[in-house]
Amino acid sequence: SAVAQADYVIRQDPQIHFNKEAISLISGEDAYSDLINPNKVSPITYKSSAWNVCSVDKYGELASSYVKTTQTVTITASFAGDATYKPATATMQVTVVAKEPLSTPVVTPLGGTYTEPVDVTITTDDDRAVTIWYSTTAKDAEEFEDDYTKSVITEGKSVTLTIDKSCTLYVMTR
Repeated sequence: SAVAQADYVIRQDPQIHFNKEAISLISGEDAYSDLINPNKVSPITYKSSAWNVCSVDKYGELASSYVKTTQTVTITASFAGDATYKPATATMQVTVVAKEPLSTPVVTPLGGTYTEPVDVTITTDDDRAVTIWYSTTAKDAEEFEDDYTKSVITEGKSVTLTIDKSCTLYVMTR
């Protein structure tokens, strides 16, 4: 007869998994995902279900973003498989917990109609505040929050500026 050939590949489970199924991070914190890889398979590819909430680099380092509401993302570690080990995926839930917002800064005087330039003082009494951000050129609050190039950033808990033209003043502490 003709020669019959059949190839058999027996691959093992690489047994990759995260040390913890779920972790919590405070908004802005970094951490390590802690993938357990007992058979030292590679390469491992990491992904995040929401990079803007919590990103993960090629080494499994996690970086949570500053979020206004607590959010949960899924971090995935994948191995594509090879001649010895079959493909595998491990997942971990990362909950990014929003910090309590900083106190709203105080603006004195708080707007109005004037016939000449006015000195405006911005202050905060929040111990966590490091800088005061303000803008007289942002077209709205969203642009002010999203585009830091529209802001003047000053360190400290107080700043005084002179308003010499009609405008809307947007202010926040960070």
